[in-house]
Amino acid sequence: MDAWVNMDEVLQSVLFFPQQCRQAWEETKAIILKDKPKDVVVAGMGASAYGYYVLKSLFENKLSVPLLLANDYNLPQFTNEHSLVVCMSFSGNTEEVINILTQAIKKNCQVVVLSTGGKLAEIAQRDNLQNCILKNKYNPSGQPRLACGYTVFSLLGVIRQAGLLDLADSQVNDAIKFLEKEAIFLESDPATKPLLTKMTGKQILLLAAEHLSGNAHIFRNQLNETAKSFSVYSLIPETNHHLLEGLGHPKSNAQTMYLVAFHSQYYYSRNKTRFLLTEKISVQNGINFSIIETKGENTLQESLWLILYSSYLSYQLALINDEDPKKIEWVDYFKKELAAQDA
Repeated sequence: MDAWVNMDEVLQSVLFFPQQCRQAWEETKAIILKDKPKDVVVAGMGASAYGYYVLKSLFENKLSVPLLLANDYNLPQFTNEHSLVVCMSFSGNTEEVINILTQAIKKNCQVVVLSTGGKLAEIAQRDNLQNCILKNKYNPSGQPRLACGYTVFSLLGVIRQAGLLDLADSQVNDAIKFLEKEAIFLESDPATKPLLTKMTGKQILLLAAEHLSGNAHIFRNQLNETAKSFSVYSLIPETNHHLLEGLGHPKSNAQTMYLVAFHSQYYYSRNKTRFLLTEKISVQNGINFSIIETKGENTLQESLWLILYSSYLSYQLALINDEDPKKIEWVDYFKKELAAQDA
């Protein structure tokens, strides 16, 4: 870790991902819920919703209650005193999440607030809500999208505390130790430079399935925000029911688009075949592709490894694009203009 002192803040935040995971997992153990909820709604925008996408992809079929995302201004109508509403905003000042928190309080929902402070923490303290203020120790960049360990593991921790997720400390510790080893050798991975070369100057189409679906969402966001490189994603098997017909036009797709597919040894066998056929059809339409072979001894480790690796790829692509990986000038400009409308 001492060797990272001279690295820039963004790269440090990327490599601190394992430490973020461990910190958030431990800090959420202080959360106490009075009743086991009958449904869970996660309120979060942008990077603050990363935990939802990972949780849904990895564990939805193991949860005994419905799990939904509220990434707008309103709480679903069905929520009541038996619902758990998790309000996540890294800054604590996200207006959509604050709006949902206000509604959750009025409806007497069980509420947990996850933030680094701001208005959300103030409301939680005022109303004596379960309030986990994350110490931003391992994110020197200060950017929410580079706090993946905090946003993912704080939500996993809350769901565990609610009695809805059977995830043992030993499983988490093994995964984090695996990540720590991988972080050390991240910059020497021989597959990284050729992949970056192929991605440079292209619009990136990410292809994923099953437990890695949430990773496609995260990588898409990071390519857009960190690398300033346009990206979208599509999921198998849904992709095979429509997207294939859209590859041919505009004809410039063959020159401007590049497919990056996440492969996993744990995919359902039929989906593995679907990936191969989709990649074949992509080439037949003139769109080349690369494969990221995920690493890990189980689906949790694979998903976490891919967050680490994709964060690093996005950082490196920003440098290739001669862009500042920390700044988000257009998002900041938008927020400023939106606030001006209220003045």
